[in-house]
Amino acid sequence: MIGVRCTAIYSVNPPHYCICVFVYFCTLLRKPPPTTKGQSSMKTVLETLPNVGETVRLAAFTWLLSDKYADYIPLGTYPEERFDEPEPKKMIKDFQAELSCLSEAITTRNSHLELPYTYLDPAEIENSTVAFTAKLRVDDSYPTGDGVLKFATVLINEGGGYRADTGIFTCPRDGFYHFSMHVSVSGLGQCAIYKNGQKVVSLYNTTHPVKCSQVASMSSVIQLTTRRAELEKEDSVHYSQYPQVTMAEYKLEITTGDLQYAGTSDYIYVTLFGTEGQSERTLMDNYGFDFQTGAPGSYTVKTSSSLGKLLLVKVEKDQYLCLPENEWYFSKMVVTTPEGDVILYPCYRWIGRGEIVELRGGRAMKAVEDDHPLLIDHRKKELTLKKSLFQWKIMAEGLPHIDSFNDVSELPAEIRFSDSRTADLNYSSKKIGIELKVKGLLGSTAQWESIEDIKKIFWFKKTTMSEYVADHWMEDDFYGYQFLNGVNPGVIKRCSELPTNFPVTEEMVKPFLEEGSSLQKEMEKGNMFLYDQKKMDGIPPLAYNGEPLHLNQQPSEKNPIFLPSDPETDWLLAKMFIQNADCMDHESVHHLMRTHFLADVFTIAALRSFPVIHPMYQVPSVTLVMFCLLSAESSILLGLLFIFSLSVQLLFPHFRHTIQTNITGRLILFGPDGALSNSSLGFDGIMELMRRDLSEMTYSSLCLPENIAARGLESIPNFYYRDDGLKLWNIIQSFVKAVVEHYYPSDCEVHRDTELQDWISEVFTHGFLGNKASGYPAAFHTVEEVVKFTTMVIFTTTVQHAAVHGGQYDYSSWAPNGTLLLRKPPPTTKGQSSMKTVLETLPNVGETVRLAALFWLLSDRYSDYIPLGTYPEERFDEPEPKKMIKDFQAELSCLSEAITTRNSHLELPYTYLDPADIENSVST
Repeated sequence: MIGVRCTAIYSVNPPHYCICVFVYFCTLLRKPPPTTKGQSSMKTVLETLPNVGETVRLAAFTWLLSDKYADYIPLGTYPEERFDEPEPKKMIKDFQAELSCLSEAITTRNSHLELPYTYLDPAEIENSTVAFTAKLRVDDSYPTGDGVLKFATVLINEGGGYRADTGIFTCPRDGFYHFSMHVSVSGLGQCAIYKNGQKVVSLYNTTHPVKCSQVASMSSVIQLTTRRAELEKEDSVHYSQYPQVTMAEYKLEITTGDLQYAGTSDYIYVTLFGTEGQSERTLMDNYGFDFQTGAPGSYTVKTSSSLGKLLLVKVEKDQYLCLPENEWYFSKMVVTTPEGDVILYPCYRWIGRGEIVELRGGRAMKAVEDDHPLLIDHRKKELTLKKSLFQWKIMAEGLPHIDSFNDVSELPAEIRFSDSRTADLNYSSKKIGIELKVKGLLGSTAQWESIEDIKKIFWFKKTTMSEYVADHWMEDDFYGYQFLNGVNPGVIKRCSELPTNFPVTEEMVKPFLEEGSSLQKEMEKGNMFLYDQKKMDGIPPLAYNGEPLHLNQQPSEKNPIFLPSDPETDWLLAKMFIQNADCMDHESVHHLMRTHFLADVFTIAALRSFPVIHPMYQVPSVTLVMFCLLSAESSILLGLLFIFSLSVQLLFPHFRHTIQTNITGRLILFGPDGALSNSSLGFDGIMELMRRDLSEMTYSSLCLPENIAARGLESIPNFYYRDDGLKLWNIIQSFVKAVVEHYYPSDCEVHRDTELQDWISEVFTHGFLGNKASGYPAAFHTVEEVVKFTTMVIFTTTVQHAAVHGGQYDYSSWAPNGTLLLRKPPPTTKGQSSMKTVLETLPNVGETVRLAALFWLLSDRYSDYIPLGTYPEERFDEPEPKKMIKDFQAELSCLSEAITTRNSHLELPYTYLDPADIENSVST
């Protein structure tokens, strides 16, 4: 290769922006010139112009070229005193005087012009352009070796930035420089422009090496500075040439995600690593604009020879000119090697400026299967980095440990909410706030005057079930139905013997039994069921207006047993206090701790234990969790949470967004104005309740088949939570078994996988606090144990969460049916209550609407919702797991159809465990 001409020009050129910013003067048109007259229209003109993104980028580019910088020095100005003789000093003054006169004359002339011409006003002409031009002529000696090109003839060297002896241009002034190279190419080879030793742009000739010449050009605008801290010197640029005997081409298809604002205008570089070497750092650049939202792009990486088996792909994102940061959502890359292999490299994460992402493709690999030093070292470094990023912290003694992030701003970009989810939440919160403010309800301390008034809370948010609850909440049949198919279906159990502190007599229940039956006979038949909140006994309650809201299990004259035959409002109040206890137990224990907090533990332990190539770390999903709290001062305060879109083959679709969800959820629910802090038990009481539950919680209680059997509920009719839940458990277990056995064909493989053992050990230690009596495994010994535990994890973060989450608005937005807060203590004597007592016991207007708004937002479905079994991100590169997913999806689809058919014949359809209505992870 022979360089014909090379230049570097300091790019400050005022007319660029003035003339070229309007798209009529542009460097890119999208349609060819017209070939016939009379066929065009303004629509044709608009179609010919650059699109919106292209126009903005061109305008930004010309803006940068035309900007005037702080160290601007006009023509004729010499701030540095260099002359020591009077004659030159006088000459300078005369020069400046003439320039000043000309500047005044031009200003006067321009004042009379419709279009002033200012570009050659001496005050607007910079004193130096800092440029060099050099060339290699035919009579010069050709470059004989690889590396830096040294130009024999330097034609221009303003500012002294270029050194002919080294071939290096050193930045004399901060700014943007336009480097170009025009070459006559003969033979195979490469020319490139380098900044600080890193290749910026290159051109190749791969045509016939003998008796063939071509002329080509390349150029790049590069930002340079005289103060590069990490180099402790100025930026430098040089040109290089490398002859190449053969060329191997790797075809890359890089896909930008279709999320809002997923595209980027920054530079993207790719480096390939293989068993036989690595490629150069190559800029991904096509004609036009690259990396637009939702669009794939095709690129080529060329190497002197095959890299062998590809091991890693490194992707880097660097600043384009001085445009502000715009993160890039990188979905995936597909590489086609010279040998014809097609390899998928999934990413599915946001990448910020200056970030380096290293991806592994192909089959999922366990640690013992990595056989190349580069992969082994990469695996170790990845886990070391993740363990430093994701650390444990104690939230409160006796509770599962949490992540160490103090605020969502500390989270990596890829684990935050999508823009569409944020927009949905903002819209919902504003709608709720506007409605409640218009009605004057938000912040009101007034007492409800009638039950009917509560129905007027929301105009917009009504569901079939919430309307049914408001109409039937006083009925005993519906009250009992809720313990089977309501929002907290995991608490009642079959009663074969009465607790000693529950002195119910035959006479008390006889009026409600069939003739000839008795309490004992009904217990023997298995027809009696018990709801026992003994774990709340003795917890100091919150005092409301100085009155303790105390529930206890000690029988006494002031703690009577209430019966359906008691006065209507006595019986109603008794049921309300049970529902109040159940509501607190549901939100704090069964919803928050047993799904959200456990999901947090499963997630953090997995992030710390599994590299992204691990079999348990690659199937995608979308999980998102949100908590909210209405405020009288603002229309609504929202807290939102998310988790890493790093991928886990079997688990991580069910973990995404969990970490941020729980960070914000803890602030919203347990803050001074939090819903649980202001419940009937208060902050300390709720914490104690969760502590007691965790100390008693067993592994079998999280496994639905064992849970149902332990509570004696195998045969009770119309128990749809059980029916649908068991079918889903079996479907998930079948899918998990197929995937786990694919990667772990024997128990020996389980023993050898140290990363898998690290995961279960961290879960046991930080989630279940090392409680061996609970039955939780501290290690895996068999494939069967891995299948069972993984099934439990996926079931907990999808099905169980849907069961305790989906019906919150339906059942709890109607405060008389169930609320976190009651304002008066339970009645101590019968016959003293009235409907006025009921209204005084309920939360006041402001408290009611804040809780209802909380349940509305918790139960809303957002635009980025993804149902169970859906995997929109392509992460599997093996045919067997792909088939397993299809089989899993087919079974879920069949169950969904069966549930829909059954529900069509029910007065109260149970929809919460329809697979189509179960989100793929803990989502809100």
